[in-house]
Parts: sequence; C-alpha cells; structure tokens
Amino acid sequence: MEICAAADIHYPRFGHKWAVALADGMCDSGADVIVLAGDISAGPDSRYHRFLELFAGFSGPKLFIPGNHDLWSDVDSPSTSSRYEASLQRIAEDNGFHYLPHNPIAVADVGFAGTVGWCDYSFRQLTPPVPDLRVTPMLPAREDLTTKLLPIDGRDNVPWEELTTEDYAAQALVWTTDGHRENLIWNDAIYVDWHAPDEVVAQELAAELREDARRIADEVRILVGVSHFVPFEEILDEPSDDVAYAYCRAYMGSSLLGDAFLSMPNLALVLCGHHHRRKVLQHGNMIVANCSVATTSARSSSLFPRTDPNDPEAARDRRVQPRRARPHPHLREAHQIADRRRTARATVRRDELPSPDGAPGRR
Repeated sequence: MEICAAADIHYPRFGHKWAVALADGMCDSGADVIVLAGDISAGPDSRYHRFLELFAGFSGPKLFIPGNHDLWSDVDSPSTSSRYEASLQRIAEDNGFHYLPHNPIAVADVGFAGTVGWCDYSFRQLTPPVPDLRVTPMLPAREDLTTKLLPIDGRDNVPWEELTTEDYAAQALVWTTDGHRENLIWNDAIYVDWHAPDEVVAQELAAELREDARRIADEVRILVGVSHFVPFEEILDEPSDDVAYAYCRAYMGSSLLGDAFLSMPNLALVLCGHHHRRKVLQHGNMIVANCSVATTSARSSSLFPRTDPNDPEAARDRRVQPRRARPHPHLREAHQIADRRRTARATVRRDELPSPDGAPGRR
C-alpha cells in the first residue's frame, strides 16, 4: 500500500496556485490512500471547501485529521470541542474525506486510527537558549481586535530554567535581547478553548486514540496512526539558541500521544505534522514520518519556489495574521510554492514496512 500524506498546508497562506499544485501532485502520485494530517487552513469554512474540493478526482480513500489551526475560532467564546467533534467532520465528509478522529477505518488489511493530539509541555526545552536568560511569562487577553499581555503575579523576570507548567499554560512570553523588548504569543491561547487544561486535553485525546485503535485492531493486519501534534521528541530539532523557537517547543506535542501510539498492536507507521520540518525516522519497530509541507527555511527554494505575491487569497490571508505579538519560526510566512513534481510524500510500500516483531518481511 502506498500512502501520500501532507500536513501544515495552511491554505491559502502560500497561494491558491501552490495548493492546486500540491493537490494535483498528491492525486497523481499513484498512492492508494491520501492523508491530510492537519492545519489545512484557518478561518471561514469556505476555505476548507475550496481546498478539499481539489481532491475530488482522487478515487481512493481520503483521510482527514484536523490540526490546531483548524480548530481556531475568531469569536469571543470559541467552542473547540464542538468544532472538533462536529463542524470539521461535516466539512470533511461534504468533500468526500473520511474524518479519522473517533472513526478508525480499514483499507484492505491496513487500519488507520488518528487524533489531532495535543501538547502537555513535556517537550519543552529545559536548557536556556541563551546563557543566564531571564523571561517574564504573560497572560494574553483579547480586547476588541487587539490582544493585551497581562502580568502574572510573582512571575516577573524569572530564570528560564525556573519556568513552570503554569507559565507555559499562559502561552505568552516577554524577554529582552540586546536591550530590545521582545514578546511572543502562542495563538492557541486566543483562538482555542477546550474548557480544560492542555494536559487534560492531551490525556483525553490520547485515551480516545487508544480506544479507536482497539476497535479496529482485530479487523486488520497492521495499523497506521495519524496525529497532527508530534508524538515523539525525536521528531523535533536539537535544543535551540533562538528564544522564540525554544519557548514554542513546549507546544509541539506530548509524550502521552507517543505512549498511546506505542500501545497500539501491530503499529507499522505514524504520520504527523505541526513541526514544520519534514523528517522520517525509525522508532522501535515502526516508521515515524513528519509529513509537513510547510517550511521556514529559504534553503528549500528548490523544492518550494516562491509564490505569486499578487495571489489575492494569499494576500487576504496575510492580512488576517497580525495578532501575533511576534511570530515564532514555526508559524512565519514562508511565501513559497511547492514544485508539483516533487510534492512532499510519505510513501510506504508493503514490503518496506517492518513486521510487528521487528523482523523484515514482505507485506
């Protein structure tokens, strides 16, 4: 079985032509299954319909997992659970996609189970990115069309290594670099509300994934797991000396998610996104692939030529991004376009999958 997977499309950030090239490349890849692993877009539902309909010509199963951006809601009291449980499923199904959360599926003898996943700060960078760095955690608060940073009692100018889970839960940070005050907001603090702490959400979603895998395991020979958030720390880069990147590492994923995948019987492959660095590695008896098609590196220009600056959809998307106090590297605009012939793929052949016991063998 061949799987063509992509995550972090962020339509229409990189332009409609980029999206068409990506979708055409995936549909023409010869894959048996297409997987979209989250962060398809953000904003009005019309964006999702416009992008997902680009896959109408693909005749095989098309699987959809949302990302954190897909859960964003630009209202005063967002209902993240409702969007995750109902709204996004309707959008996916209206466009011929199978919505994977709570709905594991068997394709021939391969089972798929998935979840958005979440963060619990277990991947946070403990070592300071800059020696003797002191920072101030802040609490973002929306007011009309602006976001204010509110102080947290007793948490002013603390050493980096003394940041607590409560500090990370606030999801905003202020620090000084070369005498200049800098600040950063993780935008989920503004646009997402599960009505529960991140650690609880991560735990509940991991438990749901385990249950989904249990439901389908007896029907299939091997399992493929899909999440948006990162399940294993090895997918991430080494500790960074960039303060913003080091801080946002806490929001990349959860070890609880990885534990849930490891508990799945006969798991052969895990697909994820969220961290904008494509990477494939062997983790125990399984393959783990970050299938992100976004990039923050200008060095990738051979794979991602620059997008058309006159694309109206991309320009409109850039105009709705200014609430970030400072965009961190994971979210910066790349303004690049994928080469259709070299679209990012996670292709898995049956004869390349490890056996459940780790022994090689034809699948």
